[in-house]
Parts: sequence; structure tokens; C-alpha cells
Amino acid sequence: MLKVTDSAKKELSRIIKENAEDSSEGLRVDLNDENELGLILDQIKENDHIIKSKSGKAILLISPEIYEALASFKVDYSIEAGITINEVE
Repeated sequence: MLKVTDSAKKELSRIIKENAEDSSEGLRVDLNDENELGLILDQIKENDHIIKSKSGKAILLISPEIYEALASFKVDYSIEAGITINEVE
């Protein structure tokens, strides 16, 4: 299962609060044109896997098509690196 650290949840919540136009938006984990994982602000869609903040607000949205592939990944945050999505060994 995708792991999300507490520091990442806090930073993701901050990003959403500053950029979302309404409460039904979260950050979607998606593949870009170079097949790299990234985050985009998006609406919650039917069948999304949703990772919530400690307050219960949706912060990460993951489509069923890529959810299983992310089982060995971790989302983390540090001041030096920002938000990172890396495979955990």
C-alpha cells in the first residue's frame, strides 16, 4: 500500500489549501508524458482511492489504474527535496 508520511500529509494539505478552488479538490498522483509520477490539482472522481489528512480531508487522489502499481511507493516531504514519490525497497 502507498505510504504517506505525516510531513507529506501536512505539506499536501497546505498546498491544497493555498491552491484549491473548492473542497472537492485534492492532489492527483498521475503519470506525466515522460512516465514520471507527479501531482496535479484535480476533482475527486468515482472509484478514486483517497488518502486523507488527519482532519479527514482528501489530500491524495489515485485512480484505480495506477493504485496497485504504487503499492511499494512512499510520498514524503522535506524542506530540501520538497514532495517526493519514490519506490521503497
